[in-house]
Amino acid sequence: MSTPENRSSAPSSGRASLRMLDQFLETNGLGGYASSTIGGVRLWPSHGMVVIAKHPPIDRYVLINGFDVWVEIGAESIPLSTNRFANNRHDPDGRKRILRFRTQPWPRWTFDLDQGRTLTWECFCRHGTNQFVFRWHLEVSPHPVTLRVRPLLSGRPMNSPRPESYRMQLEPECPSPRQFVWPLRPGAPPLSILSDGEFHRQPEWSHGFAYDNQTAEDLACPGEFRWTLEPRQKAYLIAGTANEMSEDPRTANEVAHLATKLRNAERTRRKLFRSELDRAADQYIVTGSDGRTVISGYPRGTEMGARAMISIRGICLSPGRLDVASAVLRTWRGRIASGMMPSEISEHRLAASYTSPEPSLWYVVAIYEYLRAAHRQTRIIPPQERAEIEESVDQILTGLSQRTHRDVYMDEDSLLAETLESSGSPARSRTIKRVHVQSLWLAALRIGDRLDEGRWEALYRTARREFDRAFWNEELGHLDRAIIQSPAQPVERVSTLGFDQVLAIGGLPIVCVDQGKASLIVHALEIAFAQPEMIQSATSLSWLFGPFIEAWYRVRYTDPQALEEVKQRFVAPWRSHLEFGGINHLPENQSLSGRSVVLAAQAPIQPRQTSFSAAETAELLRILHLPDLRRNLDPFDDRLTHPLFH
Repeated sequence: MSTPENRSSAPSSGRASLRMLDQFLETNGLGGYASSTIGGVRLWPSHGMVVIAKHPPIDRYVLINGFDVWVEIGAESIPLSTNRFANNRHDPDGRKRILRFRTQPWPRWTFDLDQGRTLTWECFCRHGTNQFVFRWHLEVSPHPVTLRVRPLLSGRPMNSPRPESYRMQLEPECPSPRQFVWPLRPGAPPLSILSDGEFHRQPEWSHGFAYDNQTAEDLACPGEFRWTLEPRQKAYLIAGTANEMSEDPRTANEVAHLATKLRNAERTRRKLFRSELDRAADQYIVTGSDGRTVISGYPRGTEMGARAMISIRGICLSPGRLDVASAVLRTWRGRIASGMMPSEISEHRLAASYTSPEPSLWYVVAIYEYLRAAHRQTRIIPPQERAEIEESVDQILTGLSQRTHRDVYMDEDSLLAETLESSGSPARSRTIKRVHVQSLWLAALRIGDRLDEGRWEALYRTARREFDRAFWNEELGHLDRAIIQSPAQPVERVSTLGFDQVLAIGGLPIVCVDQGKASLIVHALEIAFAQPEMIQSATSLSWLFGPFIEAWYRVRYTDPQALEEVKQRFVAPWRSHLEFGGINHLPENQSLSGRSVVLAAQAPIQPRQTSFSAAETAELLRILHLPDLRRNLDPFDDRLTHPLFH
């Protein structure tokens, strides 16, 4: 998740429990966020304290990268912020001043100012707005102190660090006595800052801020805000886009009153969540221009169809947020084309790519889970929504089975094939059949059959028979990972043991193999991927660990001790990862992901710089609330007899 200095603790021996490069996250429900490390070091260009989505939830710009902060006590100047430059040089290095860090109800630091004096700093985003509130509180001090805060600005796209040569206007516009507006760069939203401190214009550039990806950046400072704080006094700064500042405070007291009002409203909203994990899950739910959706992760995640559908099961359905789940499903329902959903909507091009059947298949699975959750909560699905659900599932299954998409289609054996290299003619194209896609295809056919009273029964039975014939490897005792077909060449089988085949047993409503084969597969996966040392490593797990836990339990569902063993061996260690890395979240790891089938001729997929992943966090939440782990139901009964519409 970061560099070799990743787990460096605070320099002071009394603060050894603080891991300075663990990361925090604050989001605003629109795709914007504040994120960096506890110690203040910005690891990646996407880290920033005010990041705004110009076209929610994507097209994001970093307006304020960070702050330089000092406290002056008499002639002594104490730095509280940290910047990293080339050769791992830190100047200033305020990490040694951090006494405590808390995440509830939002990120909050306590700094040691010597001689028993302490100051706290906190930041939060007001949900549904581009308003970021920062508060400094002199908690304990016998005498007044001077607080100096210098915002470091860039106004550039989230992943594009820039040199000073890209000029921008550092002289602010002042539409009111307490509001300062900077246009920053062309294309970026203008930055607006409200403060109850005094602003002193001192425009300058700071050069050479270093990131983990070997890039560097120059940041602009327009000046500094200053406060003289009496003991127990507070200082406020509200930053965001100019059009979000609907209120126009003209005095210091009015700014403090507005900040306090935003703070109280956000605190009240956060009290509604049952746990820190529930609140963390809520940060991935965003409102975009098309409606509600789920963003795949922070700080670099975008809208990814499969990740959104995987995630809503834990993020929305496990906490019982059926209205949100319905809204997310409705947003993605409007994006179906030729039986496919977008694999990803890019960050800045605002374009959707239809390259994989996974998003649409996961959508069918999410529909099933949504209907089951509605039944458990005795919620009646409105007739219009029910009709739209049935129509969308039919549109997906019909589109995939009738070859309406050139590069994804149902082959003659009733399994799904994807084109790897197209020669213009389907008969001469190089294609791949991936094991986890076939598991999704079987689950989708079974769900469609349940919704449409037997329409897909025959196709499901044929596809399941062909799946077992094509993918089961009797010699190795597990499923092959992929089958590659090339014109005029023998069929190539990728027989490596992939963690993605766990979806044939866990993570979906049905088990795609018989109980004997399922037991062999789970045993092989447990030996290869679920050893204690791997589970203890925060970087070794992916969201597929949730389906693995479910699969492990399914093959032992008659054992009365299985549930307790699941909790101790797998769930508890996995849950402990919430305490470090991306605090209260689980990080993304693609090394075990079903999307990372690496062929011999292809380069390995590079790991993403994502420390806060929707799918990983959602799967832990789903497993913690999974009803089937508490009922002695036969998981190998694929009839799906649940009364979905009653």
